[in-house]
Amino acid sequence: MLHVKKEMLVLHQVDKLGIVSLMSMIGIALVTTMWSVYLESFLHNESYVGFLSAFFTIVAMLAFLFGVPFIERNSKTKIFAYSLLLYFLSYVLFAFLKDIYAVVFLGVIVAIASSFRITSFGIILRD
Repeated sequence: MLHVKKEMLVLHQVDKLGIVSLMSMIGIALVTTMWSVYLESFLHNESYVGFLSAFFTIVAMLAFLFGVPFIERNSKTKIFAYSLLLYFLSYVLFAFLKDIYAVVFLGVIVAIASSFRITSFGIILRD
């Protein structure tokens, strides 16, 4: 008979951070796949969807450029957690919005939160 010594599974901080990142990225990927379909329901034109997505990308890049000093001065874990919370609340609000201007405003907030989430996670890993 084979005797196997039972050991407790020990997760290090990096392992826990990786699990949190994996779960959040799966959720974000599921929502992102429907993003263009959602925007197309408002804009009714594929090229406008592309232009708006490009606008959100530019906003995210600017948030990255100007947000790194802010993130480095403050608690990275809190910024990461708040950006995930902001993601959740924003996507819940998207379900109720009927006005394109509100969608664009909330899309800008999501783009900034996305930039802060990615940047703070990278800085957490580096530290």
